[in-house]
Amino acid sequence: MMLAKPDYFTSFAKFAKITILKGLSPKPNDWRYLPVLEVSLFVNPLGTRCFNCEQDLLRADHQLPDLDLTFNFIPLVNMHTIEQTLRLYNVAPTLANRQRVSVTLYQVTLDYKAALFQGRKRGRQFLLGLQKVLIDEGQNYSADLAYQVAKDNGLDLAMFMEDRQGELSQQAFKDDQRIANELGVAESTTAVIYDSNHPDYDTLVHDFDYATFLEAVSPTKFNHSHQRFFRRTRQGRPNFRTY
Repeated sequence: MMLAKPDYFTSFAKFAKITILKGLSPKPNDWRYLPVLEVSLFVNPLGTRCFNCEQDLLRADHQLPDLDLTFNFIPLVNMHTIEQTLRLYNVAPTLANRQRVSVTLYQVTLDYKAALFQGRKRGRQFLLGLQKVLIDEGQNYSADLAYQVAKDNGLDLAMFMEDRQGELSQQAFKDDQRIANELGVAESTTAVIYDSNHPDYDTLVHDFDYATFLEAVSPTKFNHSHQRFFRRTRQGRPNFRTY
């Protein structure tokens, strides 16, 4: 399937501005109507594919400047991400190793949450920086490494070191896992996209990347079989219908 190129999207986005200035009413399901998009990307913070997915989302934010896009990365810590991490790093799947991986994933997530308390952008930069030294450079995770990455990204170090062990970070971790359970998200590289063009529905996209993001925000998105759509209830929670 041929996907719309970024410059194609941008040209329609610019046309939308002209349309709005002229007082016209752009139709829903039309590129000329600029949607507000909110993307929640569920990731394994130690996974290479997730690291690439995060880069794809940053690329979309950079290359589609006319798109009103907000996004956040939500770490997943469950049996799937634990087993995925064991395979990725060629670690024997023993009970002791599973426990070690689980503890590491948990603490990396708490570090990320602590960084987020100092701003969403700083939090993302910290996570990407930590992933770079862990995944690309092959360094072993430790509290000292987290401290150094926090320092490199200009965080308040005293606040960071306190928050990474604090109750607020632990509660934020629990909230993330609850949200994933409510949305039926069990695997990493899954994104949930809210599109103001279709406020009654959220879009669940497996194997998220730049191409699937473009499909998800296209006018014909309801024709993509690899995406699941669920209707929001009056309380704003999905009822998990599949379309």
